Amino acid sequence: MNSAYLLLGSNEGDRLGWLQSAKESINNSIGNITAASSIYETAAWGLEEQPSFYNQVILTTTLLEPRELLHVVNQIELENGRQRVLKWGQRTLDIDILFFNEQVISEPDLRIPHPFMEQRR
Repeated sequence: MNSAYLLLGSNEGDRLGWLQSAKESINNSIGNITAASSIYETAAWGLEEQPSFYNQVILTTTLLEPRELLHVVNQIELENGRQRVLKWGQRTLDIDILFFNEQVISEPDLRIPHPFMEQRR
């Protein structure tokens, strides 16, 4: 069984609703959520002239491997209205893979630990 820390974020529309929807999708498609932080608000990062984010970090157990997890995470984002129009732009839902077990992965579209984790709040 694998462990993954995921960062959920939303700064568009019903932010709390999007986070709740993400957690339901994660439980159904990825694995059990075994721990979760409080929901907290942060200023937008990257492109700062936009609404603030609601964020939550969760720990989930999963049978998925990292690349499979990335695929499912991207699918959950799409199912929850995510549109990749502008890099760092507003989004209904953003899910980042912060950690996956103790693995280090450095590929063009998958980097674990998350490369901007230290710059996020």
